[in-house]
Amino acid sequence: MKKLLTALLCLISTFVFGQIQCANDSTGLIPLVDLGTGFYEGHQGGLYPGGTNVMPSSHRKKGNNISKGLKPLDSLGNVNYEEGRIIFLGLGASLASNAFNAYIDSIKIYDFEGMNNCLDVKGMFFGGKDLDQMIDFEDNSYWQSVANKMEDRGDTYEQVQIIWLLQQSFEDTTSDFDTYYTNVLAKFVTLMQVLKDTFPNLKQVFLSGVHYMGYMDPLHFRYDAFVEPHGYWGNIVIKELIAKQITGDPALKYTGPAPAAAWLGWGPNFWADGKNPRAYDGLSWDCDQYRTDGTGGGFHLLDSVDALGVEAQMLKTFFTTNTVAKTWHQAGALWSTCPEPLKTENTLQTTNAINIFPNPSNGTFIIKLPGLIINDFNLIITDQVGRAVYTQSFSNYQFSTIEFKSQLTPGIYFVQLNGSDFQLQNTVVISK
Repeated sequence: MKKLLTALLCLISTFVFGQIQCANDSTGLIPLVDLGTGFYEGHQGGLYPGGTNVMPSSHRKKGNNISKGLKPLDSLGNVNYEEGRIIFLGLGASLASNAFNAYIDSIKIYDFEGMNNCLDVKGMFFGGKDLDQMIDFEDNSYWQSVANKMEDRGDTYEQVQIIWLLQQSFEDTTSDFDTYYTNVLAKFVTLMQVLKDTFPNLKQVFLSGVHYMGYMDPLHFRYDAFVEPHGYWGNIVIKELIAKQITGDPALKYTGPAPAAAWLGWGPNFWADGKNPRAYDGLSWDCDQYRTDGTGGGFHLLDSVDALGVEAQMLKTFFTTNTVAKTWHQAGALWSTCPEPLKTENTLQTTNAINIFPNPSNGTFIIKLPGLIINDFNLIITDQVGRAVYTQSFSNYQFSTIEFKSQLTPGIYFVQLNGSDFQLQNTVVISK
């Protein structure tokens, strides 16, 4: 009986915690950003039509015009530069929450330096709530929860003008690509209409797909919905959703009277084929970047600078540099009359992060130090496997920036400043 009980306990432990599959470190699938004019199951690569990662100029121009036309709105949706806000809302489940909240933390580190004073960045996430629940017309619990949270925060639907969304369907677990594609694309079209109906002043939605899901624990309760190639398929659906709007699908009309949806565009693209670096920017996902516990096994990224911090940096870089997004994300003449938000004293002195720009970089970038004088320290840059590719010592250094020039090959690198009583770090993406 004792042996039987022990065996049962081991079985229960295995069922609850399982084990992530580190051997599944690639699928052979080509990331959309690398696939280009090639095809997967009849669908061309690239993030945008024509096998390119560059947004069509006409769609970009319309997006820019929308960005320039945004105004801070009060709780009733009236333009108000003194008390109004442009709410930038993050939506999705736990994967979206982890990445977006890490991005929010990263911009808080610098007291929102260089950002639009009219912008109010908020997250509205519900772990375990998927694409299907966001479009469930019989059960309104998802949107009732949103309403309750917004009321608690003092926000209104009328103030939400921009959304970043990362979402997946839990119900579509089929192994047939065409069935998956048809079902999930239809759901995303419906969701875009729901978002526009829910947030009457919504003008733009930026979408991202999930990161690599090949390491997932087979006993994870979301395994069938996310395990590769489902993660890859989800990215294809987003690409085709945006393409439908660009090519004039009336179900996603965003101009003229009674628009059915907001303007759509890609946010940062997180999917890479496991440990295989993307040719586009060197992005890859290694097994040791994922949580191994029962909830997050091979599914959620670790809360560290070289795991979840990678997505946070990609979000920050995207919204500060993307042609359409940076107009409303960053400070500028359009927002000069908005009151400057209160700053948090000494935020930079307590953080363990440094700012790097531009990021991605071609190998030349600026490392911005916190707002304090650093005397003696070492600069160490390592690659993704921990090998030091550059080191330099600084003595009695009293400047606020370091200009770095190198011939680093494309990829993701970790930048550290190590002193006797501090360690500062961040990631930098080197692209071609």
